[in-house]
Amino acid sequence: MLASLLDGEGLKHQVITIAGLTRESLTIFEKSTGQQYRFGMPGPTLEEAEWQQCLEEISGLLPHIDFLVASGSLPPGVPPDF
Repeated sequence: MLASLLDGEGLKHQVITIAGLTRESLTIFEKSTGQQYRFGMPGPTLEEAEWQQCLEEISGLLPHIDFLVASGSLPPGVPPDF
């Protein structure tokens, strides 16, 4: 689903497939107060082979890209120094 949304926006991206589903989050904006309410759903636990594959994919991209955005909290199963 995420890849399809990125394709629809014409954004270049690299998909790294994992066993679990993509984590979702939701933001609700209350117009009358200007308040935002953010709900982050729990994501899947990554196996070591999955997060290692992620590092390998990133290493292969680094010589060819100008910037990399890594955003959000680490998923369960990923070491703190990821």
